[in-house]
Amino acid sequence: MKKYFFDLFIIATCFFFSFFLTYEHNTLENRKETYKVLMAIQRDLKMDTTAYNRILSRLEKVEQILLEALNGEIGIKDYDKFHDLLTALRAYHGVNIQKYGYNYLKEDTRSLVFLTGTLPHRIGFYHHSSTEGNFAEFNQDYYDICFENHKQLFSIFPKYLHPDSTISVQAINNGARVFLESDYWMGRVALTHRQVIAYNIPLNRLNKKLAIDLLNLIEKELY
Repeated sequence: MKKYFFDLFIIATCFFFSFFLTYEHNTLENRKETYKVLMAIQRDLKMDTTAYNRILSRLEKVEQILLEALNGEIGIKDYDKFHDLLTALRAYHGVNIQKYGYNYLKEDTRSLVFLTGTLPHRIGFYHHSSTEGNFAEFNQDYYDICFENHKQLFSIFPKYLHPDSTISVQAINNGARVFLESDYWMGRVALTHRQVIAYNIPLNRLNKKLAIDLLNLIEKELY
């Protein structure tokens, strides 16, 4: 009996160590795969953060020139400011966040090993908030406003985008007074300004913060 017991003990021990080594090997492989996913997401977030900085800088300039127009600080002979104002009214500034790493993550999260258990959820929240909900809705609103501005500006400045600068400058000078005295256009300026300061700037700042917070978490997870 002692002999059989010893044989059974050896078999059980071998089975246990075999199972343990297999488990450790799988865990190590899954962890390597997790690193690949997180590094891809890290690259995405760095690109997103750069994009948010660029867009916020543009939106802040848009906000400033629109405010000057609302406050009557742009005259009919201020060509440079007028040019900036017309650009601000029609130029759409939005962010399309990177999804390469996120799509890689979505393929199979069951085999991945995260030290921070809430990290996949937070990554999912960031992508949801950046592509749907208020962010998507207000970006669409801003796009619609800019597109309508762009179409309607031709009614006052029919040749303001002419490739010949002499013609485009003259077109802006010819329509400047009508534009500044138009209640419709002052309303469009006010609408665009409100969209920028009340929605698009705050939402881009929020998404930038979410991206930076995620980068810090991923940094800890990786290193």
